[in-house]
Amino acid sequence: MSKFVSDIAAKCRHRWPSVLAALNISILPGGKHGPCPACGGKDRFRFDDKQGRGTWFCNQCGHGDGLDLIALVKQCDLSAAAKLVASLTLPASTAPAREKAVNRLPPQEKIQHMLAHASSGKSAYLKAKGLSAILPCLTAQQKMQISGITFDEGSLLLTLHRVSGELTGAQLINASGEKRLMPGSQLKGAFITVSFPKAPETIVIAEGYATGLTLSQTTTAAVVAAVSANNLMNVAKALRNEYPEATIILAGDHDIHTDGSTNIGKELAEKAALAVDGWVSLPPATTLCDWDDFRQQYGLEATKTAFNQQRYKPSIMPIPLTRIDYTAPEFNTSLPLRKGSDGFDTRQDYLIKGYLPSSSVASAYGASGSYKSFLAVSWGCHIATGKPWAGKPVTQGAVIYVVGEGGIGVPRRIRAWEQTINGGSPIDALYRVDCPIFPASPESVQQVIQAASDVKAATGMPIRLIILDTLARCFGGSDENAAKDMGAFIQGCDYIKAATQATVLIIHHSGKDQDKGARGSSAFRAALDVEFNVRREGDGGALILSCTKMKDAEEPSRRAYDLNSVDLYVDDDGDLITSLVLNDEGREVREDDVANDPDLAGISRLTENHVALWQAIRSRTASGDSCTRALVRDDMKAMGFDVSKKFARWLDKLEKDGLIAFDGEHITPLPHRNKVGD
Repeated sequence: MSKFVSDIAAKCRHRWPSVLAALNISILPGGKHGPCPACGGKDRFRFDDKQGRGTWFCNQCGHGDGLDLIALVKQCDLSAAAKLVASLTLPASTAPAREKAVNRLPPQEKIQHMLAHASSGKSAYLKAKGLSAILPCLTAQQKMQISGITFDEGSLLLTLHRVSGELTGAQLINASGEKRLMPGSQLKGAFITVSFPKAPETIVIAEGYATGLTLSQTTTAAVVAAVSANNLMNVAKALRNEYPEATIILAGDHDIHTDGSTNIGKELAEKAALAVDGWVSLPPATTLCDWDDFRQQYGLEATKTAFNQQRYKPSIMPIPLTRIDYTAPEFNTSLPLRKGSDGFDTRQDYLIKGYLPSSSVASAYGASGSYKSFLAVSWGCHIATGKPWAGKPVTQGAVIYVVGEGGIGVPRRIRAWEQTINGGSPIDALYRVDCPIFPASPESVQQVIQAASDVKAATGMPIRLIILDTLARCFGGSDENAAKDMGAFIQGCDYIKAATQATVLIIHHSGKDQDKGARGSSAFRAALDVEFNVRREGDGGALILSCTKMKDAEEPSRRAYDLNSVDLYVDDDGDLITSLVLNDEGREVREDDVANDPDLAGISRLTENHVALWQAIRSRTASGDSCTRALVRDDMKAMGFDVSKKFARWLDKLEKDGLIAFDGEHITPLPHRNKVGD
C-alpha cells in the first residue's frame, strides 16, 4: 500500500459514514444488514465500522475497509479511490475524545501512553508455544490496528531499548503470532531485553522474542532479541562497544529453503559474528527452524545441549578485536577483505589431531586386503567415544558409517573394537547405513543430510565424521576416470560436509600400480584436504599408514599398526567367528615390501593379477564375509582389473598352487595358510 493511500485511510478514520455519503454510497447505520451498494443484494451487506476504519461485510462481495468499499463500488483501484476521497472536504472525526488526544501525541509519547495503560497478564501467543510467562499485555481499551492487522486485548507488548536504556519503540504480537512494530518505533540498534544480568560475560542475540525466551531458560547469559535478521549486525556492534570483553553468540534462525533460496538467517548471523569476533549457533535442521521450533520438537534439555554443541565461529574471521573500529566506514565490496597476515594464528580444529581435520574431505586408499576398512572402523569408533587415537586427542561426536558393500564384516569389526577397547559396551554414537549412497545424486545427498539430522537428534551430539566405504560402491554407474563424473561426486561430498559440518572420509581403492596413487581421475586427489595410503606390511600382520597429502598442516610420519584377532561368538555350526581390531599405538615400520607375502612364498610365476586376487579372497574370508566366484570377480573389477577374459585362469592357478579350494561357487583358503582380513 502506498503512503498516499495509507495517509488517506488514516485521515478518514471515524469519518467514513460522512465520506461514503459524500460519494453517494448508501449504507444502513448501526451495523444493520441491508442492500449492498456494490452487488445490490438486499440483505447481504453490513457496515460495522470497527475502530472507525469503515469496515464492512457482504456475503457476496467479501469484506474490507472504507477505501476497499469505494474501490469496489466505483470499480477502480485503491489509489483512484483515495484520490476521490482526497477531493472531498473531510468532516470532523467522530472518534472518542481520549483516542483523539492519544493520536495527536508524538510517537514516543504515544508508546509511553500505551505502556502506562498496559496490564500484566498471560500471553495467548506464548501459551500456544508452551512458554509460560507473565508479561505486560494490551488492555481492551488499547485494542488497535497496525497495517491491517488487529491487536486485541492480551496481545503481547514488548519494548525496544538501546544499550543506553533509551526507549525507542515497541513490538506487538497477537494470539495468532502476527507481529508489528508500533508506529514511530526506531529499530536500528535497539533490542528487546529478555534477561540481562549486570556485567554479562556472555550475550546471546536472537532474532525473535520467543527464541530469546527459550534460550534464556538454557543459559545464565544475557539474552536479547533483535526483532529482525537485518538488525542483528546493529545490535551486535552496539553490545560489543558497550561490553568489549563479553562473548557474543548470534542465535540466528536457520532459514533453509528447499528451493535453494538464500539462508538469510544464517548469512546475516555469520556476518554479525564476523564483525564482532563472535560465535554463531544455528539449530540442527534440514528445513526452516529457529531455536524455539527446536525446543518444541525435542524439549528444553536437548535444546540446551544442541545450542552449546552447534556453536561455531564463521570460517573467515575479522582482524583482532582490539583493532576493530566500529565507527569506520565499511567496505562497499561484499568480499571478505583482510590485511596482510591477519588470521595467521587461527586455530586448526581436528577430529584426530595431526591426522583428520574437522569439516574436511579426506580419503584413505589402498589395495584390496590392505586393512583400510579396519582403519576407518578404528577412527570412527575413537571419534564416537572420544578416546585418543595413537596418543592424539580426539574431538568427540557422532559418526555415520556408510557400508556401501553391505555384508556383516563392518558390524563384526565394530564389535571387536567394542570388546577390546570399550569394555564390551556398545557405541551409542556410531550409526551404520548398510547400503551405498550416491553423492552425485541430489536426492541421495538430501537423504544423508536427513540421516545426519536424525542421528544428531538421537544422540544429542554433532555429526563429526561420515565414512563412505567405498568410493566404487558409492559412485553408481559413473566413470571414475572421467573428470566430470568425479567432479559431481566431489561436489556432493562438499555439499554434505557444508550441511553437516562433518568430515567426509572416503575409502578408496588404489590402481593397478599402488605407487601411482588412488584409482580414477586426478580430480579426486586434487579436491581432497587429506589423503592417506594404506599398505600391508610384509609379514601380513599390520598395516602401514602413510600420509600422501595434508593440505594445511604437517604430514604425520609413516607408522605401522598391528591388528589383533578377537573371538566374537560361536555360530550355529559350532565354528568360532573372529574379527580383527587395530592397535592404534603404532610402531616403526619393519618392512615396506608389500609384495613379500609369506603366504605366497615359494610360489612361482605369480603376476600382479594373481596377488590381487589372493588378497581379495583372503580379505573376504578373514572378515567373515561371503566369498564366491561372483563376489571376488566384482572385487577385482572394482579395483580396475579386466576380468572379462582370464579371471577363470587366475583362479585355476591359485587352486593348483594349493592356496584355495572350491565348494561349489564358494572359495576357501586352505587351512595351512594364514588368515588375515581387509
